[in-house]
Amino acid sequence: MAGYIGAAAVPQATESRDVFTATSNQTSFATSGYTPGFVSVYLNGVHLARADYTATNGSDVVLAAGATEDDTVEIVSFSTFELSAQTFSGNVTIGDGNLVLGSTAVSSTAAELNILDGVTSTATELNQLDAITRGSILYGNASGATARLAKGSANTVLTSDGTDISWAAGGASTTAGAVGTYVWAMNDTAGAGEDFAYGSTYAGSTISPAGISSTDNVGGAATGAGRNSSYLSGTYRAMGFSDNYGSIGGRYASTLFVRTA
Repeated sequence: MAGYIGAAAVPQATESRDVFTATSNQTSFATSGYTPGFVSVYLNGVHLARADYTATNGSDVVLAAGATEDDTVEIVSFSTFELSAQTFSGNVTIGDGNLVLGSTAVSSTAAELNILDGVTSTATELNQLDAITRGSILYGNASGATARLAKGSANTVLTSDGTDISWAAGGASTTAGAVGTYVWAMNDTAGAGEDFAYGSTYAGSTISPAGISSTDNVGGAATGAGRNSSYLSGTYRAMGFSDNYGSIGGRYASTLFVRTA
């Protein structure tokens, strides 16, 4: 038979054998060493069941029943191994719950993991996809890691403080000046002849809210009987108006604004 020609095969596992000729009623056999759980024991060529011997201390194997004189006891131990820098040409199947990255087991399914195809993530981040609840949102937290935000309760809205996101009660703010809220205001606060045109936007510094009545003098004066002496901040859009005073050039006694920024 010709010898093997080619590169040496990559070892899959290693084993060591200790062979003994027993004395009468001998039970204990000192081996060259083994890893508990990775050992097989043979008595006269017959493979013994685990219940027939004890192999727990890594050195000695003790038979449950003493051997007969001249019996052959063969103890085979296997060493564990790890693959390093190996390339697999076919599929590699790993049972559910058996994939460990670092020291963290990955509990996500293959379908869940495929959502992150091309993304570099830790095992903890991948596990955010495990049985994700309906309505949850994945986002980047303060540490730059993937985190999960549970859905908000009914009628809440997603808000941001400029750094992080959270849920807040929708429409909870009703004070003048909050983005998305409305305010009735006097027109022409910047001076005579400067009317508000609905659909246009204006700085809050030109809008004086509250205290409006149909008898107010709406021309020119910075303040008046129906005007508030303070002004708003932000940006507002004029949405509509009431009380057209044709005698003063079509200015409107009051205008409805919504804050846009």
